[in-house]
Amino acid sequence: MSVIFYILYFFQDEIKQQLSRLLGLAEFPELPIELPLDPFTAIFTVGMIAGSLAFAYSGISDLLRKRKRPPIGVNKTGITTTLMVSFIDDLDPLNAFLSQAKHEIHFLGITLEKARSTRLTIEQKLQDGIKIRFLTLDPDYSSMGEVNKLVVSSGTDNAIRATMSMMCEFKKWYPKQFEMRTHTTPPTMSLIVIDPDRESGIMQVEPYPYGRDKQYRPIITIKQTGQEKVFRAFWSAYESIWKEGKDYPCIP
Repeated sequence: MSVIFYILYFFQDEIKQQLSRLLGLAEFPELPIELPLDPFTAIFTVGMIAGSLAFAYSGISDLLRKRKRPPIGVNKTGITTTLMVSFIDDLDPLNAFLSQAKHEIHFLGITLEKARSTRLTIEQKLQDGIKIRFLTLDPDYSSMGEVNKLVVSSGTDNAIRATMSMMCEFKKWYPKQFEMRTHTTPPTMSLIVIDPDRESGIMQVEPYPYGRDKQYRPIITIKQTGQEKVFRAFWSAYESIWKEGKDYPCIP
């Protein structure tokens, strides 16, 4: 019984605090606990309290360590990497990025107007034997009004047709190297992918945050080497959209 009194005596402040919360009292009255004077009981009780605290600390520490470690037999799925994020005003001209291509270039976007300014570079790459695929949103997309709101623009359908009209010239001159399609997948990003099946593969990803003009949209540069899982995730998305696309009917 003396042991119980010692425990109550040492922890009476915590007990009063918890009881006050449970009962909704501003202040709990003093507990009428008197400390027994038996030395043996005092030493025994203090030892019990110290041992209990040590045991509790050990258990909590072990639990925290286990939470930090993944379960045995479960593969880690997290990806830790550093991505380079820029904005359009911070990047070198697109021509410099495209100049890295040795084998393939793949475009994905809504209008891909920025490709118009790289016409000479694209033509030079085609002359060098590089394969190029061009994929834009269908100009007759059923929700084009929402797309205009997404990218803060107007006349998106006409901008697509203007871009594709220019690209049709490449299709005519380089039919075996240049492919172009349109798609009706809800747009979420633009992509420019260079040499995706080689270690030197690199891409620029431009997500479409709703209602943000192009100068305020982040552009993420991802490399095949060191960032393969992230790179392959976006490349697989491109491949899926390409397969669902349809050839663009160039007017002779």
